[in-house]
Amino acid sequence: MRVRVVETFRSFQGEGPRAGEPAEFIRLAGCNRNCEWCDTRAAQDPAAGVMRELEDLLPRRGLVIITGGEPLYQLSEKQLR
Repeated sequence: MRVRVVETFRSFQGEGPRAGEPAEFIRLAGCNRNCEWCDTRAAQDPAAGVMRELEDLLPRRGLVIITGGEPLYQLSEKQLR
C-alpha cells in the first residue's frame, strides 16, 4: 500500500498503555479534520511529503505509530494528487 509520508522518526510513545515505549513514528500527509490541538499543520496538506510503500517503512519488530494526517483519508494515490 502506498501512502504519502511527511516524515519518519524514532521517539517514545507519549500516550496510552504503551506510554514511554520506544517507537517508530510515520507521519502521514493529508488531513481534513482541522483539530485545534494539531501540532503538525504541515501534515494537513495532502500534497506534502512523498509517496512511499508502507511495507518499506515498517520495522521488522517493535512499536509503530502512524500519526499526522488522517490515515483513512489516504484511500488511494489518486485522491492525494
